[in-house]
Amino acid sequence: MIIKIGTSDNVGVVTEGIESGYKDHQLNIVANQSIDIGHKIALNDIYKGQPIIKYNQIIGLSSIDISSGDHVHTHNVMIHQNEAPMDSSLNYKKLLSSMDFCKTERNFNGYLRNDGKVGTRNFVGVMSTVNCVSTVVRKIAHSFEDMDKYANVDGVVPISHSLGCGHAIGKESIEVLIRVLVGYITHPNFYSLLIVGLGCEDNQISALLERIPDSYRSKVEFLVVSDNGGTKNTVDRGKEIVSNMLEQAELQQRSSQSVSHLSLALQCGGSDSFSGISSNPVLGYASDQLVELGGTSILSETPEIYGAEHLMFNRMTSISVVNKLKDKLDWWGKYLSSFDVSFNSNPSPGNKEGGITTINEKSLGSVSKSGYSEVHDVIDYATPITDRGLFIMDSPGYDPVSVTGQIASGANIVCFTTGRGSTIGFKPSPCVKIASNSTIYTSMIGDMDYNCGSILNGDSSIPDLGKQLFELIIETASGKQTYSELESYGDNEFVPWHLGPVV
Repeated sequence: MIIKIGTSDNVGVVTEGIESGYKDHQLNIVANQSIDIGHKIALNDIYKGQPIIKYNQIIGLSSIDISSGDHVHTHNVMIHQNEAPMDSSLNYKKLLSSMDFCKTERNFNGYLRNDGKVGTRNFVGVMSTVNCVSTVVRKIAHSFEDMDKYANVDGVVPISHSLGCGHAIGKESIEVLIRVLVGYITHPNFYSLLIVGLGCEDNQISALLERIPDSYRSKVEFLVVSDNGGTKNTVDRGKEIVSNMLEQAELQQRSSQSVSHLSLALQCGGSDSFSGISSNPVLGYASDQLVELGGTSILSETPEIYGAEHLMFNRMTSISVVNKLKDKLDWWGKYLSSFDVSFNSNPSPGNKEGGITTINEKSLGSVSKSGYSEVHDVIDYATPITDRGLFIMDSPGYDPVSVTGQIASGANIVCFTTGRGSTIGFKPSPCVKIASNSTIYTSMIGDMDYNCGSILNGDSSIPDLGKQLFELIIETASGKQTYSELESYGDNEFVPWHLGPVV
């Protein structure tokens, strides 16, 4: 079967591998070669230099003459940086108004915190200021792996990282790290945290303490290894502190709260060509439903907006928000060129094997995770979100770095789409993994939480699966464990963005 997505498209997507000579009677196309599942086939002759069109948008230019029925991929497609995008005829506001969204209040069972935020999980954290104390942090956290006596606590999370020293103090690199750490400290999925420092690092506890709002000071305690007699004494003292925190955290109870308190990290990884057809639009529908009910969604991975930014510009609240995204993309262009790479370096080997040819194609599929909602603002990495609606957070396309920033910005649940498969998870926020196709869902049944593959054969619609996914999000926010939680993922995926030199 071959799917033609947009009315103007001159390529289709193969939903099952086909042999040379295969004929699609509906599109009247005969394959000239064998074409793998997820890859593109030319629907008509495309001459050298002409645009390749998918999603009614240009994803690249033909590098040679392409005949109808040819396999279309990296061997005959090139990027043209100056190619003007096609106009979008989509009226996003009209599309949203026509959606069959729930308009009445929906609730989930969450942990109401003193600051008015609501957690979807109830963790105690042990956080390092610097990589040098990572072992201490893990020794403390891992001593509490048996949590049977704590029915209302989800666990003790070690938050360790590779940073904290070698920074130029006062510069962007350490400022980003501090912003991420404060975002986790103030996150509603943590009841309390123990912060562990070494004593001599650039990222001093005193500097971190200055950034923690007064209302959160009672949520944290501090230990400095060099002031506590070394590793063993610090670990022993840390266990005592965490034991007391767990006793208090156990007193917390879930209660019915509005879904407007949910903040959703929109993320994709290991994408294939089906991601932009099934799982990403389904997540976009669920995101629009959440925003409709007063919740928040966070789109990130700025390099994976390149090539689709004109579609996002049409949905922004003001020209100042448009200019923010333009500035971010300009920064990324200069940053990448300084290393002699380009935006088109982004599609990974797995992306290409799954049928994605160019960054433009990847981005056009990627941004569909954000649905059709208006973009409220474009924010810096790990910046706290105090309003509600759809936001774009600047970040790399590398999933652990991106999600770390989204959680620091307030995301209390993560939705992660994949076509090639993923085993990732992100404490303290639960991660719902969404398969773009039934093959990967079936082969990784113990890792995938939701399957969108039925869209590809026409058995399901995006709205129907979007509604079901929204219900799964509510169930997950209320305590239903995801597969990544059942497999204890999330202790190693805290990866703050490292900017600037190591000195």
